[in-house]
Amino acid sequence: MINNKALNYRVVLVPNETPYDSFQEHINRYAFAKNFVKGKKVLDIACGTGYGASYLAKQSVEKIFAGDIESAYLRFAVDNYTNLKGKVVKLNGEYLPFKDNAFDVVTSFETVEHVNNPSLLLEEFNRVLNYQGTLICSTPNRIIFSPHYQKEGWSCPSHTYEFTTDEFITLIKKQFNICRIYVQRYVGIHTRLINEIRYLRRRLSASFEFFNNYWKLVGDILFPWRWKPKAPIIAKLGMDINEQIIDNKFSVKQYKKHLIKTPGIIIVVAKPLRY
Repeated sequence: MINNKALNYRVVLVPNETPYDSFQEHINRYAFAKNFVKGKKVLDIACGTGYGASYLAKQSVEKIFAGDIESAYLRFAVDNYTNLKGKVVKLNGEYLPFKDNAFDVVTSFETVEHVNNPSLLLEEFNRVLNYQGTLICSTPNRIIFSPHYQKEGWSCPSHTYEFTTDEFITLIKKQFNICRIYVQRYVGIHTRLINEIRYLRRRLSASFEFFNNYWKLVGDILFPWRWKPKAPIIAKLGMDINEQIIDNKFSVKQYKKHLIKTPGIIIVVAKPLRY
């Protein structure tokens, strides 16, 4: 058995260790995917600790394989989810160890931003899907997660690149016909403004020692409710992902362009292009 705390919940979801909001966002993506998997051959790429693949395995699938590049995550999955034994595979998504047309559905959530060659990853998804297959794929929106990546890097240290909505759609269209675009967590102007002020504070603190020394005092006096982020609430909901613990507040919704709101997570449902 692997100790949960040996896994970094900032990079991979670890049941009982991950903050509630992040936990719900992740499991709601799988709750959305369950609508596509009944009676299907399913491949979950970048399955992490296996919570989502285990949930999909209970949705009357014909068969399922769960793959990840990290051995520790796969060991965690096998140790904690009996329905994944014999169904986990260590793999690199850019070179999948499966035959052509092997699957009806490929799920891959928060993966394309981690790989060195996203186009090759999408080519492999196309190859292992059959002609009528379905890809369900998501990524964080760079505008929300890393608006100042040139100065501060990516929101997650293991990201190699983060996409805007338009960039992600363009990437997917190289290999797939997009059926529909979905979103999680629209972010309003107010939240983005607060984040910009926090960014300015970090830049000034890094540049001027006196600002760094006195900012906390001034902030505590003038804006005590603004500059003290709440400690994350940990999702102590057990290992098993089921309908009773899924919070619909984080559900996947059809994408609509807003003048004052920006999508946080972009999700596409797509069919493979075959030339």
